[in-house]
Amino acid sequence: MLHKHRILPGHMGGTYTPDNVELLTVAEHAEAHRLLFENFGHEEDRIAWRALSGQINVSKASLEAQQIGRIKSAEPRRSPEMRSRASVAARVAMLDPRVRARHRAAVQEAMNRPEVRANLIASHKGKPGHPSNPATNAKISAACKGRKRSPETCAKLSAAAIGRIVSPETRAKKRQALKGVPWSASRRLAYEVTKAAHGVL
Repeated sequence: MLHKHRILPGHMGGTYTPDNVELLTVAEHAEAHRLLFENFGHEEDRIAWRALSGQINVSKASLEAQQIGRIKSAEPRRSPEMRSRASVAARVAMLDPRVRARHRAAVQEAMNRPEVRANLIASHKGKPGHPSNPATNAKISAACKGRKRSPETCAKLSAAAIGRIVSPETRAKKRQALKGVPWSASRRLAYEVTKAAHGVL
């Protein structure tokens, strides 16, 4: 399951435009918000990180977000000029290719550490509302039934997966799930892109 992560977060004015969105797994999404919180100190990112990593549930995250909203509304209002300057500064920082590259590299490096992956898996295991929950899995499967990804989307997902560590158990499950399934044009394209990216002829 992949999430749409806004590189410049929504609370900093970021939108779901193609140049501001990257596809991440739940664990990578949590790590991205942790890094944003460490770099910029916004409480919204701390809440997102804790919720995505399974430290708090959705209800607790909503309550904390409401509390932040009340605190901000009680603070002296900044002038439009001050808000504009702060917004521009944040956008410049996050849209700098070097900052974005460091951000992506830090997420990838963290996710390649076995202890980080183990901690995230352990914290999510059996959590209500998380994709590992059977009831949630059933809802997601029902919602996605009949949907087809475009060849371009499949190619992007395959390219994004390059370099990620996949356990032997996950590989075996994928092979079993695809056994006997006829190859669609999009699946064939994704397979060819993955082969080319790994240098397999």
